[in-house]
Amino acid sequence: MRAIFIIVSVIFVISCKTMDIPTIEQSEKQIQQYKTSIERAEKAIISQEYTIPKGNDLIIQMHQSIFNKIFSKLSSEKKDDIYIYFENSPDFISENKNVVGINYKNSISIDTGNVILDLKKFNFTALKDNSIESDISIYGKGNISISGTHTGLKARATPDVEIMIDENIVFQILTDLKNQLIIKPKPQNIILKAKFTINLLTWKIPYSHNFQFKTSEIIKPIAIPLIFDTNIELPPITNTKNGLPEKYNLILHNAKLSSFGNKLEYRVDINLKKK
Repeated sequence: MRAIFIIVSVIFVISCKTMDIPTIEQSEKQIQQYKTSIERAEKAIISQEYTIPKGNDLIIQMHQSIFNKIFSKLSSEKKDDIYIYFENSPDFISENKNVVGINYKNSISIDTGNVILDLKKFNFTALKDNSIESDISIYGKGNISISGTHTGLKARATPDVEIMIDENIVFQILTDLKNQLIIKPKPQNIILKAKFTINLLTWKIPYSHNFQFKTSEIIKPIAIPLIFDTNIELPPITNTKNGLPEKYNLILHNAKLSSFGNKLEYRVDINLKKK
């Protein structure tokens, strides 16, 4: 057995002599050479570490991509999201003419009409600073009833109308003392683009107009409860002292919702209350 050990040792020593092993100085030089790359890699790894949020009993974080999937599904299924009604508008379009010294007026009035709008796109583009930035696209068709006079002759028509809205709208996220989430649009102007062609007797008018609205005029604040059930009954828990089952309720309170880093975070505290 000893003879075998000596033979193996001799082979190991011979093999080490043939290997090109760097000196201590050479090793230290290589370490310094790659030190910057190693530190950069360590920082990248540390930055990807997940830190568990603290401060409340229940914390749920959702990325904006989840909401985009939900809203894209809702917007694709429903086709009658918004109705726009046209009220009576006398002399909506008018022009004064003079032919051979005779003055007359051509005019068109909108009598009534409605357009059904379809929400084509509703994407969250950013969740930050307790606000939601969204990209909204709406399109619809309908018809209106018009009446007017042209060269002194009265007539009626029902032209088709196209309406488009393509806007970036920012919503504020607020919570109140009633554990409600308030989604409120920030003040800004929204452009509604209307396009139609009027055929009234021999009067053909391609008409397009941009109507300007304030967000507060067409989008009202939405209140959503943050606590859906504040009185959840738990299965009976056996009392360790008397061995009898006791019923408890799960009480949710102090709910909050905030947005940051393209995430929506829901926080709530939980209490157990004996019935």
